[in-house]
Amino acid sequence: MTFLCCFFIQINQTALLILVILFAIFFYFFRHKHILSKIYPTPQLTIVYISLIDFLQSKSYTIDCMQDISNYEKIREDANNFYQKIGIIRCPALNNEPVHFAAEGFNHLIYKGKRRERNKNDQITKFKLLPKAKELIGLTTTHQEYDEGITDVRRKRFKKIVQETATVKYWGFVAIFNNFRIKVIVRQIGNGQRHFWSVIPAWRTNHYRDIKLISQAKGNLAED
Repeated sequence: MTFLCCFFIQINQTALLILVILFAIFFYFFRHKHILSKIYPTPQLTIVYISLIDFLQSKSYTIDCMQDISNYEKIREDANNFYQKIGIIRCPALNNEPVHFAAEGFNHLIYKGKRRERNKNDQITKFKLLPKAKELIGLTTTHQEYDEGITDVRRKRFKKIVQETATVKYWGFVAIFNNFRIKVIVRQIGNGQRHFWSVIPAWRTNHYRDIKLISQAKGNLAED
C-alpha cells in the first residue's frame, strides 16, 4: 500500500513538472509570436498557432480590462484634461492633414449611439488608451480600414439647427502596443475637418490591404 502511494505521488509530481515546462514554453511563444514562423514554416500551421495565441491574449486582455470603477470620476476628469491638451495631430496616413481632437470625439468615448452611455468599464478602457491613440495618429503611414456612407446630421444654419444628409467617412488605424492591438478611428463629415472618433482594443481585427473600399471596415466604426 505504501509502495502504491509513493508510486502515484511520483506520477503526480512528474505530471506537474511536465505541465510547468509546457506552460513555460507556451508563455515564451505567447510573448514572442514571430518565432513561430521559423519553427513552423508551413503557413497554415503558423496561422493556427498565432490565431490561438491571439485568442488567448484577447481573453487575457478582457480580464485585464475589468477596471475598478470606484474612482471613475477622477479617471474621466484626468482623461478629459489630457484630451483637451492634444488639440491637433497631423497624420502621415492622411497626407499630413490635421486630425482634430474635438469635444464630440471625447463624448463618443462616453456615449454610444443616441446618447446611450457606455458601461463605465468600457469608458475607462478607452480613456487609458488615449495616449496610445495620440501616438498612433501621429506615426501611422497607412490605414487598415475604411468605411463610407450617408447619414443624417444636425447642422446650424442661420442660427437654427436643421437636419441634413451628408457623406460620412471613417478611417481605422490598427497597431500593436505592448503586445496587444488597438484600433483608432478618425471620422469626417462631408468636407468638414477630420476628427478623432474612438479608440478600442482590436484583437480580432484582420489584416487589410491598403486600398480604399466601401465597407472595408471590421465592425461598426460609427459606434465603436
